[in-house]
Amino acid sequence: MKKTILLLSAIAIIACNPAEQPLNNGNGNSTEQPGQTPGGSGDNPGTGDNPGTGDNPGTGENTPDFSPEPWYQTFFWDRTDREKGGLRGPVKSVYLSMPQYTNDRYNKYTFDEAGHLLKMEHFQTDTDEYNYSMTYTYDSEGRRIKMEYKEGSLTNGYTCEYENGDRYVAVSGTNWIHMYGVFVGDGNGYANCQDLEGIWKGLSAVHFRTEEEFWNETRDYEYVFDDDGNLTITLTNKWGQDKDNMSEETRVCYLTYKDGLPCSSLYQHDLGTSKIDVEWQSNGIPAKLVLGGGETYEYLPNGRTVLISKHYGYLDWGGMRGQEYFYDDHFDITGSDLDIGDEQFGLHHNTYTEYTYDKYGNWTSRKESITPLFWNGTEEEKSVRTVYQVIEYY
Repeated sequence: MKKTILLLSAIAIIACNPAEQPLNNGNGNSTEQPGQTPGGSGDNPGTGDNPGTGDNPGTGENTPDFSPEPWYQTFFWDRTDREKGGLRGPVKSVYLSMPQYTNDRYNKYTFDEAGHLLKMEHFQTDTDEYNYSMTYTYDSEGRRIKMEYKEGSLTNGYTCEYENGDRYVAVSGTNWIHMYGVFVGDGNGYANCQDLEGIWKGLSAVHFRTEEEFWNETRDYEYVFDDDGNLTITLTNKWGQDKDNMSEETRVCYLTYKDGLPCSSLYQHDLGTSKIDVEWQSNGIPAKLVLGGGETYEYLPNGRTVLISKHYGYLDWGGMRGQEYFYDDHFDITGSDLDIGDEQFGLHHNTYTEYTYDKYGNWTSRKESITPLFWNGTEEEKSVRTVYQVIEYY
């Protein structure tokens, strides 16, 4: 069977928020895994290369350097993966826990010296049943040309072509403001920049293949600009058990461009047709995104990375929900307010305090006071913990 509809996919904002786990946080060059703390432990993570905390960032040769990196002036979509993540210094890897768990599921991101993401690994401490990894290959110009996914015996991946010159190509019809961002947690985050999302310069085609014992699937994306500079994305999807008799579906999405970046997208879903509108800051970081139905994201003006400042206007648990985020002068999160719109659960206040930093100004520990989503209003029910982040440098 074969049919044609407008492309539909979901906005994905994937946060990484280290859960409570005493990491090796005694210095900025740690290569140890969570659970080992030779530089310190608990609320005293050590004084090696990380002498500073919060309002007293320390003195001496290892005082954290919060001055803007040179790439703060680089157009966002021309930056490397490491720079899009807002990571200062020659970061080699970041090891952190998933936001919805406490201490047993982790992601590790590994970069090359130029800042390209080489590998993303997800693993658990108690089992390897759901562990997986994604490995990336780049050409001599630093463009991603291949991804390989491994999960147990399952392997798949994609290859990329680049014939659109210097144009900024939206990889997906709806997920084209992918939420790169600093490791801040609480609904923001570095996110999985390894996926088919975001904006890739010059991209013209992506070929995705999945081959299993009883299942085969291909997804072929084609990116074509018209004379007015607007983009058409055509996705041809084939799937089935028999390679010679596979089902087929074609989806098409049209994106309108302004000043070289997508500003609107029209797509179809089960309830009809929706439009997404986007405004940009001059440096290529989004300023505002409005989804069909009025759900809105606003972003903090800054040069470091993508940071949500407000998210509001959408239905959740029967009420209108809104959330606001607060940051310090070097763009680390300090708090958030979440209004669920329900009298029983009310307004939530989350705080992030007592930061410690390495010499590059990347945080290595902080104290978090998190209100559970369905909260009975007592302070005792809040989750208060010190969390750690392991960063290895070249």
